[in-house]
Order: sequence, then structure tokens, then C-alpha cells
Amino acid sequence: MAFNLHNRHCQQLMERFSDIEQRAVGWFSTVLLIWGAVWFMYAVEFALGALGWHWFGSGIVLPIFEVIALAIFVQKALGQRSLHSADKGLPRANQGRTALLSDEKMQRVASKLELSMKEDKLFLHNDLSLKKLSESIAETENHISETLSQLLQTNFFQFVNGFRVEEAKAELKDKGKLVTNIALDVGFNSKSTFNTAFKKVAGCSPSAYRNLLN
Repeated sequence: MAFNLHNRHCQQLMERFSDIEQRAVGWFSTVLLIWGAVWFMYAVEFALGALGWHWFGSGIVLPIFEVIALAIFVQKALGQRSLHSADKGLPRANQGRTALLSDEKMQRVASKLELSMKEDKLFLHNDLSLKKLSESIAETENHISETLSQLLQTNFFQFVNGFRVEEAKAELKDKGKLVTNIALDVGFNSKSTFNTAFKKVAGCSPSAYRNLLN
């Protein structure tokens, strides 16, 4: 249930934000796995104890592991960026959809989205969100989400990062520019997120792509 909740959380973030690395709780999966492993070993230790078998670390090692897991959880939780009420919303998969936009309306919204990215280059803002994009092109968040999912077959996160990657391809032609600096210049918050997005779009890492330009 915790993993399902985490997956829904990530889906919601990808539909509303372009900087999910600062908002997501990917670390929570690791903590859950650690805790699950510790609790499983507690069960094994208890079963062995009931049979009269004991090992040298009994009653010492597992509590230490549990304290470490708890410390990681507390440290990560305290540093987690919180979402305000205006940031939250149900993923579209869980929303009741009363009506679909017409093809003509979605085409108009798509044109506005393309214009905002190609000419205004809104993707360069690393904190770009669905709400901010909505205000910029004077279209509702629901209309944008509908257009992205139904017409363009994507979500907000992938749509924005696609333009960032294309901008990065042009920047990579400058061999004297560091990949990390390029990642930040085109709107990413970290090199790791940049590498992941770049590989998904281009099929190779930024460094490998740069080498292909020779």
C-alpha cells in the first residue's frame, strides 16, 4: 500500500511540476526496503530463538539497523520540500472527467504550448509548474493536462523536459562548456535528472552525444 501511494504521488508530480527531483520522495522507497528487511530479520531471529538457536549479534545488530533506518527517515523527512494546498491535486487517472475537449480546442492549446516553449522558452525556468504555465498562456490547468495526455500523449514533466533536452543538444556543441553547467542552464536542477531525461529522449548520455558531434 505504501509503494502504491508513492507511485501515485510521483504520477501527480509529473503531471504538475518540471522539478520533481526537489518534490518527490524517492528516498522513501529505500527506507521502506530497509525497514522491511529489518522486520523480516526480526521475524527470522524470533523464529530461531523459539527453536533455541541464537547468533552472536542477537539483540544488538538488528536494533542498530533499525535506528539507522529511523535516522535516515527523519533526516530525509525534515529536508523534504513541502507541497502547498495550491500545488496538490488528484492525478488525472483518478479524476472524474465530465467532458473531453474538442480536437480544435486541443489544437489551439497545443499551439500555445509550443509557442510558449519555442519563443518564450519557459522551460528554462527550473521551477516551472503546470500552474505557472497555465497563467502564462491563459489556459486552465485542466485544459493543458487534457491536451498533453489526449492529443500529445505525454505529461507535463516529459513535455517540458523534451524541450530542455533539445536546447541542451545545441549547447553541447560548445565543447568548452561543462555538462553540469548546461544542465542548469536549460532548466534542470541536477545533473543526474538531466542525464536521465537526456538518455530517455536521445538514447544516450549527454557526454556520448557530444562525442558523436565530432
